[in-house]
Amino acid sequence: LQGLFHWLASVALELMIPKKEEGVSAKRMNMFTSSALLTILVGMLSFLNRHMTFYKNYFGMWKRYIVVAFKMFLWPLQPLTVLLVPMMGITAVLGIQAFGTTAEDEDDDDDDDM
Repeated sequence: LQGLFHWLASVALELMIPKKEEGVSAKRMNMFTSSALLTILVGMLSFLNRHMTFYKNYFGMWKRYIVVAFKMFLWPLQPLTVLLVPMMGITAVLGIQAFGTTAEDEDDDDDDDM
């Protein structure tokens, strides 16, 4: 899990660095992807693997997941949970910007330096 974590973090950081030959849509998509990966990593860190076990049925698994998620994320409030909420908002905004980029935005790539 540590190797996966480091690899995802390095991919997110590499995508965050803007390249000169990229257009506006590519820069926005890279920032969105980077933010999404970092949000997933914080979620992985905050949830850990303590809930992993074998369940007899699917609904029992979901019931246990909801109980563990409530205890891990909502009460008592954890620092990584506080960090995860704004990260999810930032990722949503970057996703809307990335998927909303039009062809006209590509022509005006000098005004949007990320």
